[in-house]
This record gives sequence, C-alpha cells and structure tokens, in this order.
Amino acid sequence: MGDLTHRPLAPLIEEAEEWTPLDWWKLEIRSFIVAPAVVRDLSIIAPQEAVQAEYTKITGASCLRSLSYLYAIVGPLVGAAMMIRWAWTSGDNFDLPLATAGILTALALIVGVYGQVQEHRHPRAVTAGSLRTLALLHIIPAAVSLLLAATAGRSQLTGPDVLWIVVIAADALLHVVLLVRGPVRPGGPQNEVDNIRQGLTETPQHVLDEIQDRRRSAIELLRSRDLIDAGGAARANAAPMGELGLTMAPELARHLPDAPAGAPPRHEVDG
Repeated sequence: MGDLTHRPLAPLIEEAEEWTPLDWWKLEIRSFIVAPAVVRDLSIIAPQEAVQAEYTKITGASCLRSLSYLYAIVGPLVGAAMMIRWAWTSGDNFDLPLATAGILTALALIVGVYGQVQEHRHPRAVTAGSLRTLALLHIIPAAVSLLLAATAGRSQLTGPDVLWIVVIAADALLHVVLLVRGPVRPGGPQNEVDNIRQGLTETPQHVLDEIQDRRRSAIELLRSRDLIDAGGAARANAAPMGELGLTMAPELARHLPDAPAGAPPRHEVDG
C-alpha cells in the first residue's frame, strides 16, 4: 500500500498564504493517495486542477490497464475496417479477413469479460453517455463485420470461420446486455459519490484510520494558522470520509449528483 507519510499534508498548508476552495480538494486527494480505490473515484469528481496537482503517480499496472481498455475499443474497429476495405475492393487484393477481425475482436472480448469480472468484484456506477458510447463502439463494428461476412463474403466462408462469427457475435451480445442493463449495477453504487463510498469499503480500516488522523491534524494546522475559522474547522471535521471537498467546496465538483452529508445548501454556495 505504501508509506502513509508519503506526500505529507503539512507542506500543502504551510505553503499557502490563503486557503481556497480548490485547496480542500487538493488536501483530500493528497490524503487519499495511499488508497488507490478511493483516489481514482475522487479524480472523476474532483476539479481537474486538483487532480493534475496531486494525482500524478503513474504505475505499470495503470498503464497496462489503460492500454488494454483502449485496445478493447480499437480492436473491433480495426477488424471492421479491414472487412470494409475487403468489400470495397471486391476481394481482389486479399482474402476475406474474417479470421483477423475475429482474432482482434476475441482479444477485445477477453478484456471486456475481465472488466465485467472486476466490475462484479468492485462495482462502480458509470454515466449513461459513456456506457452508450462504449457499447456502440462494439455493436456497430460487429454488425458491419457480420453483415459483410454473410453477404459479400458468404462464398468464401469456411468451417473455421464459424468460430470467428461466434466470437464477433458474442462481443456484440455482451455490450447489448450491458446497454440494456444500464449504467448502474443492481445493488451497486448509483452515482459518482456512491463510487467514492464504495472505494472506502474496499480500503483496509487501518488505512482509513490513519488517513482520518492525518486529516484531523491538517485541519488543526489550518485553524492554528488562521487559514480557516472555527466554523470551517468544525464543518471540515464533520465531513464524511472521502467527501471533504464535496462538503467544503461542492461548487468545484465536476459532478454533483446528490448533496453530500454536511454540505451547505446549493443556493448558499452558488450565491
């Protein structure tokens, strides 16, 4: 998990001449940097400036995960593009590339299935728009590849091609099911704030206790340096874990699906 003294909170406070709403988000992200499940969810809802300033660690695992998800989108598209090119040239230049399209899609399907396994273990809500885009980026290429195979490529189909047809259809079916299910898994988090709360349940309690202690010390330091008043300190200390930024500076959140506990009414903030 890492050393909990990594990137201490005190320098963030000691270097500040005044404490701004953005600083609350920086403080929260820095305090949770040792809890990856939480900080990833915070990075979705936190203002971009705070994320860029505090969430800068890139690991080999995170790079591999990002590349695999990127491939899961690109693979089927490349396969469909090859099928379109073959049909456009009337198959004069090369054989029906259904096997290649199938292999590309099979790898994407493996990534998709793995993602669903992880989603079952660590459920998260996603936006309807992102789910729809992802699903269509699989369903449309699959439909194109299958249609061309069944029409222009029908005369070239062989026995082994049935396997690739099944693979491509399975990838499309997976994403049709996800699209029908919707962006929220039954019984799972309902929005971005729930995602943060879910991340807290996945973090060892001793780590959460240490983060809470460090947060209290940081708030005491803020108060001792007169960067916040007593009321602000009380509100900050009362903020639920993972919702310090939402409580103290909700107007900066990129998404605010519901009012977090302890937050002031929205009209007071917006006014």
